[in-house]
Amino acid sequence: MKTNLHIIQKQAVHLTVSRRENTLALQQRFERMLEEQLLPHLEPVFDRLAGPDVWIELDKLEIPVVELDPHASEADWLGKVFRAYVTALEGRIQKSATVKRSAPSENLEEVLAYFLKRGHLPWWVENFDLEAAIRKQLPRVAGKLIRLLAEPDARRRWVRQFSEKFQKDLWREVAGKRLKALSQNQKIKEAPHFSLEQWVAQFPELPRPQLKYIYWETIWEALQSPADFEINWVEMLMHRTLINLSGEAALAKYSQIIHQNPYLPEPVKTQLLRASEHRFPLTFQQWQALLPKRSGRKTQDVFWESVREVSLLSPGFQQQWPALLIAKALPVLAEEGAVAELQQAVRYSPSLSEKVKRQLLQAIDMPPSFPSIREIPLPRQPANKPLPDTESLFVSLAGIVLCHPFLPAFFERLKLLEGEQFRNEAARERAVHLLYFLATGLQQPDEQETVLLKLLCGMELEYPIEKGIKLNNTEKKEANRLLEALIQNWEALEGSGPDDVRGSFLIRSGKLQRNAMGWQVKVEQQAFDILLTQLTWGLSPIMYGWMPEMIWVDWG
Repeated sequence: MKTNLHIIQKQAVHLTVSRRENTLALQQRFERMLEEQLLPHLEPVFDRLAGPDVWIELDKLEIPVVELDPHASEADWLGKVFRAYVTALEGRIQKSATVKRSAPSENLEEVLAYFLKRGHLPWWVENFDLEAAIRKQLPRVAGKLIRLLAEPDARRRWVRQFSEKFQKDLWREVAGKRLKALSQNQKIKEAPHFSLEQWVAQFPELPRPQLKYIYWETIWEALQSPADFEINWVEMLMHRTLINLSGEAALAKYSQIIHQNPYLPEPVKTQLLRASEHRFPLTFQQWQALLPKRSGRKTQDVFWESVREVSLLSPGFQQQWPALLIAKALPVLAEEGAVAELQQAVRYSPSLSEKVKRQLLQAIDMPPSFPSIREIPLPRQPANKPLPDTESLFVSLAGIVLCHPFLPAFFERLKLLEGEQFRNEAARERAVHLLYFLATGLQQPDEQETVLLKLLCGMELEYPIEKGIKLNNTEKKEANRLLEALIQNWEALEGSGPDDVRGSFLIRSGKLQRNAMGWQVKVEQQAFDILLTQLTWGLSPIMYGWMPEMIWVDWG
């Protein structure tokens, strides 16, 4: 892969040809000369004018008219066009007032904002260690970074793509500057009230990665309002963790956690305990008493499900929760034919207040609709947003398209599919990691490396993925088996191994663009590509049942 990337976003050529000449033949000849000879000759010129740490942006470059003899050799054409191109380029760059010069590190805020929003780097950035650049400039960019984390997808991407140590470093950097009103207890500087390990120890039944993501996402969300950080963060952390437990266990653990933490300020403890102990309009025992005797455990469990879905500290809790409870209970009661009995029980209950009776009866008569708050830790994928006409994405693993006929069986063997769809979003995300291992033999990709892999798995480009997923031995063996099957079906590769295929074909630069028919990926050509003439399957188009759009492949 090139260490210095030069990109021509769009190129237009205007030819004026005598009527006596074969216009189409001359056009095709000029295009071949341009692609196969001129551009490779320009690479050293670009390297000389802009080194690997310099970004020079020209919004437009006009090459003056060059007269070419239709009957001259291609070498003559190449010499004239090359000289005209270099003269125009050098002249334009010398006019410094019209040229933007910088390095990615000098545009760090712009690069970071772009990445956090989209999951890949701008087209003009390649081989850039984003984490190293942020670490180097952390004191300068910390405040800006916190503002960038105001969006849920940005927070989700930040905690999944950057190391746990980096999260701690950022916290230490901002704690003293943005949270001056906090207690001076040094424990808070190291970890806000609960350390991650303290929090993980409270929930042995939940996976550590899940707890880690909830922990840091809620910190960065609460920091959007520094003055209310203490209560907001602890409440969000509690709520988003406890919704993953059963209702009874969640409520019991709520007060237990508060009492066992010596670093939690007393006002925060008091507010949280009041929320857990005094805000329920009716108790579980009262709910049991309202249910018809033939109602099963499922109807009782609705009580705890609804508790987990409304924040105890929400200002509207006492209005929202009874309505949500009824909304969840009605479908179950309707199956049991017990809705009318519930109405009667509520109306004549001796233990409920008149206010609670009105709330429950109104919800039975006009059932409300609620989105599930359990979706918060796993936001849905963003809507499909086409790239601007002038924007392309440059991908590093374009050659993975070579494997496309083998992928459905591969995913099926690893039990990621149900029919023609992925079992769930976790299976889809794991498939992206499998494709990365398939192409590189490595694990834990930076998200910007997965652009094409996401599309092949039917995932939106902007959907944040986890970096730390680790594949098991079975998955890695199946990936190598796939490459061995590819070799067996391609006689030209006889005697090759999986790593040979990766190095020669799969790890290949490419250009990705949207068009009217879906996505198009243009794969960079190399000498090995002569073997593609012996390929026994087609490369384009690629379409699976789990993909919303086709991918069209242009590979020489």
